[in-house]
Amino acid sequence: MIFFVEVSLRLIGFIIIGFDDSNYLISKKEEVRILTIGESTTAGSFYNNYPLELYERIVDAGYSNVTVINKGINGTNSAVILSKISDWLKQYSPDIVIGMIGINDGDQTLKYSGTLVDDQILFIQNLRIYKLLRWAQNYLFKKNEKIIRQRSLWEKKQKLKEIEQIQNLGEKFNKEKHFMSGVQLAWLYLESGKIKKFLIILEKLVEIDRLSEEVIGLRLHYEVLNQNYKNAQSLISLIEKKYTKSPTLLNMVGWYYQDQNQCSKAIQFFKSVYESKPMNLDNLNGIIRCSLEMKNYIQAREFLDMAYKYDSKYLRTLYHFVKYHQEVNNYKEANYYQNKVNDISASRFSLFGRKNYLQIVSKVLGSGGIFIVMQYPMRRVANLKEMFFHLPGVYYVENRENFREAISKVGYSKVFSDRFAIDFGHTTPLGDRLIVDNIMKTLLPIIKKNRD
Repeated sequence: MIFFVEVSLRLIGFIIIGFDDSNYLISKKEEVRILTIGESTTAGSFYNNYPLELYERIVDAGYSNVTVINKGINGTNSAVILSKISDWLKQYSPDIVIGMIGINDGDQTLKYSGTLVDDQILFIQNLRIYKLLRWAQNYLFKKNEKIIRQRSLWEKKQKLKEIEQIQNLGEKFNKEKHFMSGVQLAWLYLESGKIKKFLIILEKLVEIDRLSEEVIGLRLHYEVLNQNYKNAQSLISLIEKKYTKSPTLLNMVGWYYQDQNQCSKAIQFFKSVYESKPMNLDNLNGIIRCSLEMKNYIQAREFLDMAYKYDSKYLRTLYHFVKYHQEVNNYKEANYYQNKVNDISASRFSLFGRKNYLQIVSKVLGSGGIFIVMQYPMRRVANLKEMFFHLPGVYYVENRENFREAISKVGYSKVFSDRFAIDFGHTTPLGDRLIVDNIMKTLLPIIKKNRD
């Protein structure tokens, strides 16, 4: 009897409040479960990540019965997160999901085939309020089931497509001894995190031609990924001796040294590639980034102009223009290029990541949870609000003003440990605290209202 009264009251409440997201709260229960999702900016390290800081701050605020689950994945993108979110929701049953997603999306990101209209329809039909109303209208509910079945079928087709690709490459490699098929298969396994399978293929490739550029590149990428720097250095020594005409391997070495903050070495490799391939934008931006780190602004500007003339919409070049003008105290120009970055990032995100992100949020809201959309440090949240403005249960966190203030007071290196995104990087403990400062402004009222 109480159950039916509760359901009736919730239905009446939903009809009265409509789509007022301020009333879209987590269920009343003793434990609050928070799931954080994203890339390396969320994953952090074992001792340094914002979800850990968030947990400690919530407990300090007087809410001890809380669980924060960090599912950030280094090097991932929105497509991978979308492929995993259903399992995470089932495994952890989170009340609140915090997502900082999209920095690794680009042309290579998996693009979903449904139209935006289809995505929005599916989005709405996964909402709890919509499901309750559908429950009250049986004939519409059946249509909802049909769409869910269609979505499930689509996911199965995508999985089968991936399996088919692996099978085709495996067959060509194992039966026909097609070397490049083995290389493609190895990269596929490595990038999807299937390390055991990657190592099996790599071992076979080594047996065929252990000194090929492709095998050396695979081995170097694997060793760096696993932070086996001693092994990586051995491979680099080999590249320096025998692969001085391989732009791909030389660029990989350049990026390795740059990540190790050895810009003087990195720039030597980047420049050697530039001599043979002058219009390689990744290479040019390697030179630019190192020049900026070394405060060689004349050289940085020379290569910036060259890269910009070749492609005025290449984001990494625009990021470096922002950094360059900040370094030389030309803040008007820095702001101009930052606005160009924001505009292009917004349009590209809608092309390659928008549908993925919509589906991720859809699944969370469909499970009855709240989604907090969090923007990266130094960037405006307005572009993300345009994607989700019409949806209940979505809240927003911007990490812009307090980061700018902190950098002006203590310097960039106290807030970020690197410049992987040019205008921001991976956060230091201080950066984690700044992120959590902003989250708590949104999160605590939700938890408090749920508990009252």
